[in-house]
Amino acid sequence: SNTSSSSTELGVTPFSKSYANLGTHANVANTILQQDFIVEKSPYWGILLSFVCAMAVILFSEKFSYGRQNLAGLLYIALPVAILFTSMTVFKVYVPMVNAMLLAVFIYVAETFLNFRLINREKKFLQTKMGAYVSPEVVKEMQKNPELAELGAQNRYMTALFSDVKTFS
Repeated sequence: SNTSSSSTELGVTPFSKSYANLGTHANVANTILQQDFIVEKSPYWGILLSFVCAMAVILFSEKFSYGRQNLAGLLYIALPVAILFTSMTVFKVYVPMVNAMLLAVFIYVAETFLNFRLINREKKFLQTKMGAYVSPEVVKEMQKNPELAELGAQNRYMTALFSDVKTFS
């Protein structure tokens, strides 16, 4: 029930569809008296943060499989959002996020596309080069596990057992 004067003047705020304008004016006055202002920074800070997060995640996930790299790529979309949200709520520093998020999504899509192309190129290479020397089943196994297709030798200590069954030659 509205009992105070001016409580019938309701307005819209980002937090409520129906908020007493008297409260809005009180909040503005309190902010001015307390000198508790929000500091706005250039959108370039968000773009820089998004780029740095993307590069850090890409370098960190370099050893992962392609599927896990794509999953880790979601971090450089979520990480800048979390950092910019925290800077706004805790430190009262506002950095516009739209450009930063567009950059993060663009980098994610580009990296996913490049990984897809790289996987297809590796599979085609294995099929054309190794298909002439080994059976198709071995090529399929090498496509599933590309680390098996590395060139070079391996040193191993192994034991060989030579046996003969009596009266069987």
